[in-house]
Amino acid sequence: MTLTFHRHCDPRHTAADVSQADARLVGEIRSVVHGWLAHRGLLPLIDSACLLTSEVVTNALVHGGGSSLRFAMERQLATVGIRVADGSPGRPRVRKPATDEECGRGMLIVEALADEWGVSEDGTETWFTLSSPAADG
Repeated sequence: MTLTFHRHCDPRHTAADVSQADARLVGEIRSVVHGWLAHRGLLPLIDSACLLTSEVVTNALVHGGGSSLRFAMERQLATVGIRVADGSPGRPRVRKPATDEECGRGMLIVEALADEWGVSEDGTETWFTLSSPAADG
């Protein structure tokens, strides 16, 4: 399943600003992930997949700056894969923020919880996988 979301980019906002519409978009995509996994009986993956999706989508919205975001989910026999493309060649990186920093932990969480994660060669897409229970649909 692949979905494309269009967003309004306000040139007055900095990269650290996330509009209310973008914040709602994160929740909408998380709901899609939840429903898609629940429909397939992959209940043990829902919490991790929703958390990781929130982190990757938020990262794309904050740092990507493009007018659209492409989201894709797929199930292989042993994994569920989620991809988020923002069209920006910037590559996400894992940071170790200071304890008093309020943000900057997203990719650290992805690194800790995903079975695998990476970035496309051109830097425009971030992906992660989670091991899925035995195939049933």
